[in-house]
Amino acid sequence: MKNFTKAKSLRFIVTFPFLIQLGLAVTLIGYLSFKNAQQTTNDISRQLLSEIAYRVKEKLTNYTSTANLINQLNAEAIQLNELKIDNSEALLQHFWKRLQRSSHISFVYWGDKSGEFYGARRLIDGREGIAITNDSTDYKDTFYEYIGDGKRGKNILTSDEIYNPRLRPWYKQALKKKNKLGAIYM
Repeated sequence: MKNFTKAKSLRFIVTFPFLIQLGLAVTLIGYLSFKNAQQTTNDISRQLLSEIAYRVKEKLTNYTSTANLINQLNAEAIQLNELKIDNSEALLQHFWKRLQRSSHISFVYWGDKSGEFYGARRLIDGREGIAITNDSTDYKDTFYEYIGDGKRGKNILTSDEIYNPRLRPWYKQALKKKNKLGAIYM
């Protein structure tokens, strides 16, 4: 019986430290693996967020550069007398062509000091047409089907309220810049 007890305690003395070392090694490897996975996940997340931010910035830059270019081209056409601001049909036809050049642009329009407003517009649902606010619409923002040559077709949508472009931020901004022609904006 003594030998059996000695053998049992010898087995315990030999295996217990080995089990402790094995347990510590497994725990340490598990901890290091967890930390490494956590660091890798954080690195991938940072890279992904950086890529998303870059792409958003790129899309916004493309969008705003298109809008600014169209505004500049419209202003130059007016200054060079290629576009007559007193001819609403020519304005609407011009704006319609500008709208068709880019799917990024949803609205190209003009407002003047008399409160008239003309534009070509793409609605959220994909319908396209022209917007007019003048004495013929009782100065209510009215959206028409476009039938070509600056002409309007059937009425698609009419606002219940009077629309005054002179109260809009884009118009006031144009006045601050001393744009004597009126205001063209998108």
